[in-house]
Amino acid sequence: MYQLNEPLTFIVPLSFEAHGLADRFRRQQSSTQKAKQVYLNTLAVYAVDLYLRCLGIETEVDKSDSRNPLNLKFMDVADLYLKSIGKLECRPVLPEATILQIPVEVKEDRIGYVAVQFDRSLKQATLLGFTPTPVAELPLSQLREMADFPEYLHQLRQPSRSAVNLRRWLESIKTGWQNLEAYSSQGELIPNFIEAGWHEIEAFFGPEELTPAFRSPDELMTASSDRSTFIERGKLIRLATQVTTQTIVLIVTLNPRSEDDTNIIVEVRPQSGQLYLPEMLQVKILDENRTAAMQATASSTNQNIQFDFNAAPTERFSVQMVLGETSVIEDFQI
Repeated sequence: MYQLNEPLTFIVPLSFEAHGLADRFRRQQSSTQKAKQVYLNTLAVYAVDLYLRCLGIETEVDKSDSRNPLNLKFMDVADLYLKSIGKLECRPVLPEATILQIPVEVKEDRIGYVAVQFDRSLKQATLLGFTPTPVAELPLSQLREMADFPEYLHQLRQPSRSAVNLRRWLESIKTGWQNLEAYSSQGELIPNFIEAGWHEIEAFFGPEELTPAFRSPDELMTASSDRSTFIERGKLIRLATQVTTQTIVLIVTLNPRSEDDTNIIVEVRPQSGQLYLPEMLQVKILDENRTAAMQATASSTNQNIQFDFNAAPTERFSVQMVLGETSVIEDFQI
């Protein structure tokens, strides 16, 4: 139903059904320019939906903003909802274009962006590639190949088999076993409650980097309280792009308020010796359906990105860090 064009792109035919659907949404618009935008957006969503269904990937188009007449009227939106994964933006690209343009209103709550280029007759669409990063403009030559897209989705939908068990972290607060290891009164070794790779943040930063000027007001309040009531750990995250490798520190702080409510602070900082986070680093808090609940993108002068939220027992969430074509996800469960 779709054709492979060279090793890098996929060609999808645009049927009468596709054009009929696009025309129906076009007729609901009040201006010629908006009508053209909606028409092309609808065709782009149709093409990606057809491609994904051919691959056996479930979509729920009715949950997409691009099927909501009110959203279409006021937004430049071309999203497609993928079951248990999230919203994928399907951006139309004109025949002679060399740049993928991503409108500001779709830079949040998206798992990625697929470039869909039409021929002049609008009889077929070519899926040129994709990017996980919501930059305003991206040369088409810098897109990731569509051949990599199924694996990218597979990584996003992976169940949390190796999720960090934050409930065990909380248990370590109650028992006092926050060190690497401890011994019972009978001399038996008690397993570490903290997963490998997670360490006290003093392991990542020098004393001058943990000064009040560097830490947030919430952290200062937490740090000044009884350390037996909260736990804070960090992990090095390496993001290897085509140009370079950047290392950042992911920090998670747990402050239990009650048996059913835990305050969680998720923070990303530059590694020791660096003043700022990598520019255009995107950090997302994903819910159990892999939908972005919160997100932020680093500028050239961001010293940190921080999220503060509460979670209940058994709740799951993930932290996704995206830089260029690289995406790293850390899964957690309470």
